[in-house]
Amino acid sequence: MAKAGVYKIDVKRARDALIGRGERPTVGALRVELGNTGSNSTIHRYLKELEVEDQRGALTRTEQLAETLAELVHSLAAELDAEASHIVNEVKALAGQQLTALREQLAGMEVQLQAAQAQVEQLQSSLGTETAKNKDLEQLLQEERLQRHTAQQEVAGLKERVREHEQHRADQEAALAHARQSLEHFRAQAQAQREQTQRDHNVQIQHLNAELRTLRQEGVVKQGEVTRLNMEAAVLAGDVANAQRQLREEQARSRDLEMKLETRQAELKQIPRLEGQLEQVQQQLHASSQKAEALAIENGNLVIRITDLSRAAMEANAKVDELQSRLAAEILDDSKSSSEANRSKATKKSK
Repeated sequence: MAKAGVYKIDVKRARDALIGRGERPTVGALRVELGNTGSNSTIHRYLKELEVEDQRGALTRTEQLAETLAELVHSLAAELDAEASHIVNEVKALAGQQLTALREQLAGMEVQLQAAQAQVEQLQSSLGTETAKNKDLEQLLQEERLQRHTAQQEVAGLKERVREHEQHRADQEAALAHARQSLEHFRAQAQAQREQTQRDHNVQIQHLNAELRTLRQEGVVKQGEVTRLNMEAAVLAGDVANAQRQLREEQARSRDLEMKLETRQAELKQIPRLEGQLEQVQQQLHASSQKAEALAIENGNLVIRITDLSRAAMEANAKVDELQSRLAAEILDDSKSSSEANRSKATKKSK
């Protein structure tokens, strides 16, 4: 039996000593720790009271800890809410800035696209104009080639006529030379005849009286011959004048033909220059075609870039929406956790 003087404080000290040594605080162990004093029922009753007191103290500490945790969770939830709002605002501002920049860049690219399209249309118009000019120049070149061929034929004909005129002039000059030779021969013959007549007259002066009638007859005959020779000389002089006139006419015609030939040759010399101009126009047309193709390629690249920027803007908007949804879900979860903690706290208080 337990002796008098065993109190609950003694049982508590013995129990704490056993727990401190790592032993289980049973009724027997407590009685041995107390020096085999006290009854088992008394020790058991004190031990139960101590366990009840410990449970009440643990409950009080749990409630205090729960309140502290609830306040901490509420504070963390508020901080998370504020931080989430700040992050959302920053993300919204950044997304708005990026979206504004993308829209401005898109507007700028649309302006560039419109300018490029206008330039392409202008180049296409210039290309059409240059093509029309090229066709006109080709037609002009064809006409010039036809005219050159015609001029060459005309030049050939003119050369043939010049050759004929030269031959005719040579013939006229030969005839004139023959006429002059004949005239000189006639003059020489007449002079020789006159000299011979004079010599005969001088030699036969003594025979004049006897041969007067014969001489008169011969003089009449000679006079007729002289008249005939003078008439022939006049005819030859007229022929020579006509030949000289025809020669001058042929020379004038030859000069006209030579001037026409020079004009045609000058026109023929213009053909290489026109061909050079046509080649320059064709080169400009080729350069305009290449430039139009380059602008068309640049236009396609701008369209692709605008499409990529639009896709990037859509992806950025989607990421912003996803981030907002995620933050809203996290805030909702935190709010639910805080509400459940508050309900748990309220439930424990009510108990």
